[in-house]
Amino acid sequence: AHSSTHLLPHVPPSPVAVRRKRITEVEKEPSYQEIPNSSRQIEMFLTALADLPKVESSVTSISLKDTMMFQSRKYTFELRNVSQVTAHFEWFLESDMFPEAVPFEQDQVEDFENLYLSITPATGDIPPQEHVNVTLKFSPIDVIQLQASLLARIKNLPPAASDIKVTLAGESVMPYCHFDIPTVSYSQLANTLDIKTSTASYSTPLNPATRVLTFETCGVGVKVMRSFHVINPTNLTYEFVWQ
Repeated sequence: AHSSTHLLPHVPPSPVAVRRKRITEVEKEPSYQEIPNSSRQIEMFLTALADLPKVESSVTSISLKDTMMFQSRKYTFELRNVSQVTAHFEWFLESDMFPEAVPFEQDQVEDFENLYLSITPATGDIPPQEHVNVTLKFSPIDVIQLQASLLARIKNLPPAASDIKVTLAGESVMPYCHFDIPTVSYSQLANTLDIKTSTASYSTPLNPATRVLTFETCGVGVKVMRSFHVINPTNLTYEFVWQ
C-alpha cells in the first residue's frame, strides 16, 4: 500500500468586510381589481437621487438693539438648503439657564419665560435649493441681559458636518412708564388713512414713533370711551400730569 501526504499552503484569514445597512422602503400598491387576460409588460424609466442634506445660515451671530420692556423686537434671517434632497430642521436654545439645549416647541414655551424668546418656524422642512425665513422675537417684561445660542439640528447630516449655531446677545431697558395700548404708530396710521405727519395743525412734525390711540364712531353726538393701563415698572412713586 502506498500513501502520500500533501501539505496545503497557509492562507491568512481575509479581513472582515464592512457593509453599510441597506434601507428599502416599499411603497404600498393602491387597491385595484384585475381584469382577466388584460396584463401586459410595460417598460418604465426610473430616476433616483441620493444626497446628504446641507444647510447654511445667512448669519452666525445676532446682536439685538436695546429693547424696551413690554415691547418686542424681531430679527429675520435665512436658512438655505444647498443640497439636492429635502432637509428637516429643528431649533434648540442653548443657555446657561438650562443643563442642555432645549427645543423650541409650543408645549415647552414655559422653559423660555425668563428669556422671553420665540422663533418661527421652530421646525420644518426645506426643499432642495430653497430657503426658509426664520424670525426670532425678543419680548422682555423684565430687565435682562441676553446671552444664548440658537442651534439648528439637521437630520441625516454628513459625518463631518455639525449643527448650525447662531449666538445671541441683547439687553432690555426699563422705561419710566409703559402705556398698555395696541402697538400702532402714527406713521402706520398715516399710511393707512393717506394723511401726512406734518399737518398744518401741528407747529412741528410728529415723531414717526408716536403712539396712537384710535377711536371708531358712527354719527355725531355719540360719546366714545377708551381705557388703557399706564404701568410703572420702577420701584419709585411719581406723579404725572396729562397735557
